[in-house]
Amino acid sequence: LSEWVANVSGYTWFIRGTLAFWYIPAQIIFYIVAPFFLIMFKKGKAVKNTVFMATIIAVLCGLYLLSGHERYSSFEIAIGRVPVFLMGCFIGEWVQEKRTMSKMWCLAVIPVAFCCKIVFRWLLQQNSAFIILARGRNLLIAFAACYMFCFFLSEMQSNRINACLRWFGTHSLELYLLHIGYRNLSRLYFMDWGNQSTVSALVVYGGVIVLSCVTAWIWKKIIH
Repeated sequence: LSEWVANVSGYTWFIRGTLAFWYIPAQIIFYIVAPFFLIMFKKGKAVKNTVFMATIIAVLCGLYLLSGHERYSSFEIAIGRVPVFLMGCFIGEWVQEKRTMSKMWCLAVIPVAFCCKIVFRWLLQQNSAFIILARGRNLLIAFAACYMFCFFLSEMQSNRINACLRWFGTHSLELYLLHIGYRNLSRLYFMDWGNQSTVSALVVYGGVIVLSCVTAWIWKKIIH
């Protein structure tokens, strides 16, 4: 019980540098500060853009100052998610307002994201200090992929696919938390077997996904 409290409270993450359950205290912190950002974002474009840029600059400065620290990866894994969190606030606001996306914008964001990824990689090769941009490479690609995914869904208009995605969206938080826990357990007990072949790895991680879905469904049934 004491170890569980240490994991959930963030003690093992902050003090020991254990990354197994870093996401739980990190998400708690994000949820605590989320109302502030949502309130600021509703005060107009000038305030929204100022808060957004100030937070990004603060994150980059913080990562730069920590770049030589022996526990850099322990801190970066959470601090580097702040831009993702902010983009989630932005997109959540767009969804609430039922905004639509331009198809041309959806198509243009892919090459822009790949160009930025190439530039970030080049900068990192030139100077190790640019490690603070490392997570930004994947963030842009993920953002572009979400745009393209939405574009294709709007073109397909499939009720079955939409229903399936709606289910995953409803259970997304539980699935995220559960799959990391099950993944860590699989690495602890099935690492050797899972590394024997591609098939065994697919069985292990397929089992992680199935267990996560079933547990999330049961949990929703219990609390509702």
